[in-house]
Amino acid sequence: MQFKTSFIAAFAALAAVTQASYHVAADTEDGHYRVQLDANGNALGEPLKISDVSGKSKRSASLSLEARQFPSPSVNCNGYGISVSDFAVTTSGLNSWCDSGNELSPNSLEYWVYQTSLAYICNYASGDNPCSSYEYSSANQLEDTNCGASNAGWVYISDWAKSYGRGNAGISVCW
Repeated sequence: MQFKTSFIAAFAALAAVTQASYHVAADTEDGHYRVQLDANGNALGEPLKISDVSGKSKRSASLSLEARQFPSPSVNCNGYGISVSDFAVTTSGLNSWCDSGNELSPNSLEYWVYQTSLAYICNYASGDNPCSSYEYSSANQLEDTNCGASNAGWVYISDWAKSYGRGNAGISVCW
């Protein structure tokens, strides 16, 4: 009986994770994309390709974020490698966008694709959420330590209701 209960609980947990994620297609064109998500992590419409990013800052400076340390981050590894050179391009796009003062909309995903590489930020909060290259660098350092320097992974920061991740196009993100 206990095995059956454990199996049912494991299946329910898997179904919840599967339901609350967004799949980035493997054939996604290079670029920066935005997706609004419902409370379960399902896309509300098609991804919007961002053609130009405004240099206007929504806050006076990103320096206030640089001093922030992740409160109790959870590091997760995907178990496969990424192209370091392609990832450098997606990282540059994400960092530039964040450091321009942009914030993530409520319940949204911002992601950058270049060749095979994917860099992303998930906002699970009901309000805007700031980001910075310092935070993304901190997430990557945690992934390097826990997953390996050229492996996919993500860091979930529960207290901030967001996650930062890296991987290959063709995966599900924001769980």
